[in-house]
Amino acid sequence: MIKRLFLAAIVAFTFAACNDAAESATMQEEGVKVLTVDELEISIADLVGQDVVVAGDVDHVCKHGGTKMVILGDSTDIHIKSSEESGNFRADEVMDHRVIVTGFVDEFRVDDSYIAEKEAELEEMIASGGDEEAEAEEHDGDEEKGLFPDNDNKHKKKIAGLEKQIEGLKSMLEEARAEGKDHVSFYSVKAYSYEIDEDAEVKSESKAFDDSPAEMAAEAEEEGHDHDGDDHDGEGDDEDHEGHDHDTDKE
Repeated sequence: MIKRLFLAAIVAFTFAACNDAAESATMQEEGVKVLTVDELEISIADLVGQDVVVAGDVDHVCKHGGTKMVILGDSTDIHIKSSEESGNFRADEVMDHRVIVTGFVDEFRVDDSYIAEKEAELEEMIASGGDEEAEAEEHDGDEEKGLFPDNDNKHKKKIAGLEKQIEGLKSMLEEARAEGKDHVSFYSVKAYSYEIDEDAEVKSESKAFDDSPAEMAAEAEEEGHDHDGDDHDGEGDDEDHEGHDHDTDKE
């Protein structure tokens, strides 16, 4: 029985490897251009909803489920979101490797309506006073409320973080208005599939670019408004900063 399972595993692995090789060969035969991250950024606003193939070095993988990863170019980065087709990203497989991603360009827009939603969320958070967190702490550890200041500290940090995000978004939107535009766009790629480029040399000191509170806020909201309806991890991880590539376009 064990021998059969072992043989089945070998067959499955070989089949997957053949599929990856066949996909790479197909892209080459069809003349599909593999874009660098920097090349993609140049024309990304015109590629929303279109399929692209982009290659970059993996700098970060979402630690809560692997639903997102950041790949780097020479001067910018792009966020890659997983799908049912691609499966979630495994840090132990892709981290510090170059990957070739096939997917479509997704756009998330920040406008007055979005900021109003975040301000309402902030007001609700302030009004709650951390009661829900304190109650959860009480039930989990059979502890009495009011004796553990850590609950209040966590709540205050969340409030301060959201306030900073809102300020950043307002600032970006004001800059957009000065240019006659009514929203800010954040871009990412929703993956159909990806493969590791084993022959590529990856820079060991690579780090993601321009991790701003405004971009992290865009990520948090995008998780609930993704146009394809897929679920995201929703962890609000400060290390995950959705949509580094942004632009301001008029409706």
